[in-house]
Amino acid sequence: NTTMGAPSNPVAGQVLAFEVAQHSSSGPYTLAWNTVFEFAASTAPTMTATANKTDIYSFRYNGSQWQEIGRTQNMAQ
Repeated sequence: NTTMGAPSNPVAGQVLAFEVAQHSSSGPYTLAWNTVFEFAASTAPTMTATANKTDIYSFRYNGSQWQEIGRTQNMAQ
């Protein structure tokens, strides 16, 4: 289980993508998000709990918040 921290020294217009995978031998693990990350309806996603699956989250920095611009979940590793 972990919390995604706030990125250092962001620049307006910068884009980040995070690939997060569930461990195959233990878990499921959870992922929480720092408040600098903004999601639709202010609701962070629930990470896929299935072993050997990957989620990808994309964000764009608008000068004050990292706004989610894409999400793909439950992908094979």
